[in-house]
Parts: sequence; structure tokens; C-alpha cells
Amino acid sequence: MAKNFYKALELEKNATDEDIKKAYRKLAMKWHPDKNPDNRSEAEAKFKEVTEAYETLGDPKKKEAFDRKGEEGATGRAQQYRAHNVPRRTRSSSFTSAQDSDTFSQFFERSFDGMRRDSYNGSFSARGPRPNERPYAETSSNVPPRQPRKASAIEQSLRVTLLELYTGATKKMKIKRTVYDVGGKKGTKITFEKKGDERPGVIPADIVFTVEEKKHEVFEREGPDLFLTQNVTLVQALCGCSFPVTTIDGRSIRVDIPEIIKPDFVKIIPGEGMPSHKDPMQKGDLKIKFNIIFPSDISTQKKEELKRILT
Repeated sequence: MAKNFYKALELEKNATDEDIKKAYRKLAMKWHPDKNPDNRSEAEAKFKEVTEAYETLGDPKKKEAFDRKGEEGATGRAQQYRAHNVPRRTRSSSFTSAQDSDTFSQFFERSFDGMRRDSYNGSFSARGPRPNERPYAETSSNVPPRQPRKASAIEQSLRVTLLELYTGATKKMKIKRTVYDVGGKKGTKITFEKKGDERPGVIPADIVFTVEEKKHEVFEREGPDLFLTQNVTLVQALCGCSFPVTTIDGRSIRVDIPEIIKPDFVKIIPGEGMPSHKDPMQKGDLKIKFNIIFPSDISTQKKEELKRILT
């Protein structure tokens, strides 16, 4: 008797591709032998029937041939090829044949983005064919063990202050770690290997944090050096001055300027910049620029005195 594949999948002849996939998904799960241990013989027969129906209706060319000529038009060659070329096998908790196993597993792998998934309680672990692998063969002699793929890295921005980059710090997240080294800089990537979510058949993803440097209210950074701008009066610029500076890590140092401060003058304090990423004991410099504040008004008498002094 000719088989009615539409009936096997409980569908009408006008069923769409999506209808066919949904029907196969539902019935394959319903009649999987491992889910029917008390009625295994009937389940195997039903499972084989719905799998065979899906192999035909799920293939546009076979479906067209079946719609025109019935079972023989769609499956004649396939059945002959299967009979002579497919090594059938049995397992204590397996599908009825290697090809049924491949069809089922390949379908569900596509449904779950190519990952191996236990469709229910981990009771089977069949898989579909991989690229360059014969679709009907699943024997230990010609199929290498499947290696789990690694998930794509999970990248997140990590905003930190200049002080935190100077001293190093610990950030509280799902993973509590020191997430950057002393002397790190903008764009530095900190990777925690295999700390992403765990999923069946997938190596956990790396978690990658990319450092983003927050703007500091006093200091600016250029490589290992720190810059700050100090306001001085015209008198201080001309006569020299001394003033305290609070460093990035909170220490107070005294800076003496005996020379005349010109608009492009920069005072360099060695070793008060950022620590080296490779060697924290090595530090850049603190470079002080100056903003000379001119008086808003000078009396005629003082102008004459300045002319006399400066000429």
C-alpha cells in the first residue's frame, strides 16, 4: 500500500514548510523510542514513519515528486540507495536506524543553532552530520569524535578612573577579580578565559573587558606622563614661586619655580606620572603647565614703574 506522508505527519496536502517542520518536531519527540520504554516496538515504528515522511516532505524536490507521483516518485531511488548503502545498527537506547538518527539529530541541531542539545532530560545524545561527513555514516571507524565549539567572546566596556588605573583596583561583578593591571590604559583588554555561560556541547566563552578611561578633574594623561595646569599670577611668573601639588595618589609635594615662567614653560617632576604596565616601579613624569593670570587693571603710576623696571 502506498504511504501517505501527509497523513503520517497529521497534515493536509496544502501544508507549508513551517507546518511540516512543526509537525515533525512534535511527532518525533512524541514517538521517540527512548520516551516510550513501555511501548517501544510501536514507538519505533511510528518514529520511523514520521522520519521517513519528513525526509520526503522536508525536501522541496522530493515533496514535488511525491505530490505528482506518490511515494515511488519521491522515494524510489532513496529507498534503493538506503537498502544497499546504509549500515543499520542498533543501540540499547538509540533510534531505529542510523539514518533515522541522523535525520532527527540534524533537524534538532538546526533548530538550536547547531549546538548539541538534550531534547529531554539528557536521555539521548544523537547528532546530525557535520560538513564533509557522509550523512548516513555514524560508525566509530569513519567518524572522528565531535569536538565542542567555543562560544564567541563576550565583550563589555569597563569604565575606570585615572586613579584606579594608577593604583589598580578590584571591581565587583558576577566575577570578582582584579580586572586590570597597574598602569593599564584606555583600550586595554582583560580576558577571563572560559568564564562565560556553560551550555551543552559548547566550550564556555571568554569574557573580555575593554578599559575605558574616565576623565579626571585635575590630571590629563599622555602615555606614561600626567599633566596638570597650575594658575600663577604675573608677579609669580616673573619673580618665581613655590606651591603645593597633590599627586594622583593623594600625596602632597612642594614645587619650587625659581625661573621666569613663560607661556610655553613646563615644569617636569620626574617619577610622579603613571606606573609602567610591565614594571609598576617605573613611572612616567608629572608635567606642570602654567596659566598666567594677568591683572585686570593697573594704575598709571604702576605702569610707569613697570616700564622703568623692565627696560
